[in-house]
This record gives sequence, C-alpha cells and structure tokens, in this order.
Amino acid sequence: MKKIIILILLTVVGHSFTSCEDQLNLKDPSALGTDNFIFDGESAQRALLDGYNDMQGDANGAYISGAYPRMMQGLYADDLRHPGSFPTLDEALVNNFQANNINVSRLFDQHYDLINTATEVMRLTADLPETDIDPVLQGQIIAEAHAMRAYGYLQLVKIFGGLPITELTYPLDGDAANDTPRSSEADVYNYILDEISLAEGKINPANPITQFNNDAVQVMKAETLLFMENYGAVESTLA
Repeated sequence: MKKIIILILLTVVGHSFTSCEDQLNLKDPSALGTDNFIFDGESAQRALLDGYNDMQGDANGAYISGAYPRMMQGLYADDLRHPGSFPTLDEALVNNFQANNINVSRLFDQHYDLINTATEVMRLTADLPETDIDPVLQGQIIAEAHAMRAYGYLQLVKIFGGLPITELTYPLDGDAANDTPRSSEADVYNYILDEISLAEGKINPANPITQFNNDAVQVMKAETLLFMENYGAVESTLA
C-alpha cells in the first residue's frame, strides 16, 4: 500500500513539473541586458567612463594604453631587446608568434572589448529621447565613443594589419565573431578616419585630461594619416 501511495505522489509531482514548465521564466533574473544600463544622461556618461576603465584599468590597461602594445611593436621591429625569460615576448623578438601566445590574445581581445563598449554606448545613447538626455550632451557622448572606437582600431591595425570591422556587438568567442570577414589594412585605416570625422570638434571641450578632447582627436587623425603615408595631410592636420 505504501509503495502505491509513493508511486502516485511521484506521478503527480512529475505531472506538476511538466505542466508548469511552459509557464516558468527560465531566464536568470540577475542577468540584465545592456539596454538596462543606459537610460538617461547620467547613466550614459557612466557607461562611457567604463570604456576608459577598459583603457587604463588594472586588468586591461597594460594591454591597451600601457606597456604591452609598445613592447610588442618595439620587439617585432627590432627597436627593443628582451633580456628576460618570457617566451611570449621572445616570440615577438624573433618574429615567430605561436597561436597560443597569451600576450597577442589579450591585446586583440581587450581592444575589441573597448570597441564593443564604445559601440554599445553609441547605440543606446542615440536611442534616448530628449526627455531623458540633453541633446547637446547626447551628441558629445556619442562623439567621444566614436573617438574611443577609432582608438581601439588604430592600436590594433598597427599590430595586426587587416581586421574584422563591425558595428555590431557580440562575444568574441562566438560564431558571429568567427564569421566576420577580415577587412584589408587600407579599409581599416579609412574606417578609422570615418570614425574620427564623427568625433572631430564635437567632444565636450570641458572634458578632463583623463578623457578624449578635440585636440587628442586631431593627434589621432594625424597618426592615422602618418601610417597611411599621407604626409601632406598630416602636416595640415597639425597646423
């Protein structure tokens, strides 16, 4: 008799879970989409500052605005020497990178993290109505995000040459990222100039020295033109 009762109870419980499964919200309630992060001018500014955290924070800064991009380029070009024992840097010195070189992977991934942050800031800030953000501030934040994205691509193209260009945001380890074609080096430089043109003269002139300003954008434009060997345009840009 006891066995029969237990069997009936298990059957009822099983049916209960089966019948309710379609009604349950199976999403993680603690996981918020990016659309929840930018909802007014203040939150848009905070999100933009997260991009600067990507550039100079302890975790990523060494690979974006710190020593590693300079070291890797300097070693590869024979401008530097490596007296230490790190094999990943030795590979740069002898121009023979292995696929598992962690320094190379971090340089690539963390710059694209910065690019993704800038892309999301642009997308979500542009969607805010005037009731939630002052239009002047909105334009300044978007312009600054364009400068940030241009910076990310400029640092990468100097190291890797042609790159995947995208104005979408997706995980770097997913199929979408793997399926994005690699653009030519010339196309990347032209894209950087397009991004710079969307930032020129539009960034908040009161920005602190820890953020992009309009003069910094001009210097970045001149550097881009220098690598494109357009020396006349470099001179006129800095005049």
